[in-house]
Amino acid sequence: MAEGKTYNIPAVRFEWFKTKLETLGRKAKKLNGERLFCTAVGFHNEEDKNSRWYCQKIMEVFVACPEPKLEGWEFVARIDHANEAGNIVRSTGMRDLPGHFRSSEPVCDHCGHKRRRRDTFVVFHETEGYKQVGSSCLKDFLGHGDADRIAKLAELLASIRGFARGSFDGDLRDERFIDTEAYLSCVAETILVRGFVSKKTAFETGATSSASRALDAYLAGDRVSSEAIELAQAALNWAMNLDETEEQPLNDYLHNCWVAANAPVIESRTVGIAASIVGVYHRNQQPKRPVAVSQHVGTVGQKLEIDVDVIDSRFLDSGSTLVTMHDKAGNVIKWFASGAGFKRGDSKRIIATVKTHGAYKGRNETIITRAKAL
Repeated sequence: MAEGKTYNIPAVRFEWFKTKLETLGRKAKKLNGERLFCTAVGFHNEEDKNSRWYCQKIMEVFVACPEPKLEGWEFVARIDHANEAGNIVRSTGMRDLPGHFRSSEPVCDHCGHKRRRRDTFVVFHETEGYKQVGSSCLKDFLGHGDADRIAKLAELLASIRGFARGSFDGDLRDERFIDTEAYLSCVAETILVRGFVSKKTAFETGATSSASRALDAYLAGDRVSSEAIELAQAALNWAMNLDETEEQPLNDYLHNCWVAANAPVIESRTVGIAASIVGVYHRNQQPKRPVAVSQHVGTVGQKLEIDVDVIDSRFLDSGSTLVTMHDKAGNVIKWFASGAGFKRGDSKRIIATVKTHGAYKGRNETIITRAKAL
């Protein structure tokens, strides 16, 4: 517990901040054998410049942290080079990172190689200064066998700064940052009502992604159901506890999920990854149905009377509802309806006309029209 930093926290949110630190502290102890420690060292009043009536008490809270360093070298930041607009810099906040790292190329200052790296890492030494290194060379600075542990610890400690930002509500809140837990609750509400639409699917089909719908709901302050809150919390817990070992490292996607879940606040550019946490978790919780071989049903133009189970029912941006059904043989039947009134889990006997035969992702499907429940 050799180092620490002081954060400004609204007095009314101090207990919330301590609770969040307890969660981080358990993870820090698992990585480094030491817990976090915080104590109030002072306070001051802070006024909102836009309202002469608004004033709140701000507590100055000192947080002591395990040191993410070894033999004089200190982990400072992870740099994500995967974005065309510039690098995403995930700093520990313990040092002021030079601005050139925001646009630096994925070059390792240690071995001199420039590769198509997703991430590089910034380390610091009192006499050597800053160095940007690749993942393979990171071990030479933080110790072989220790580099991954120290890097994870440093990223975890960076979340403290996010908690401090997220502690501000009302007029003093920084709108550049989105409360992760509240946003994921909006994502869950969207998924429960409409199903999950990834950004890739939205781009390919012209639909609105779940991430975008949820962001609109979050910014509008829409209420969410208790079911959505429970789903979001379960998904968040799953992603926060993704474990990586040397034998079983996380892939890039799961690592990004872990980073997003452990950040109390996120920026708008991260909402796609954050939304997918709930989407993937919700999908994995659904009972696995045996995939039957789907055949086309009837002939085009034929009127059918058939028993079906409703597998999915979701709103489309076009204003219609896509109802996906299976008949008793497992054949896929779809209906683009307006105000269908069919919901997932229904079992019905319907009469409908076969509109066309097609296939989706290798499975035959029958498109119907003018369907009516008997």
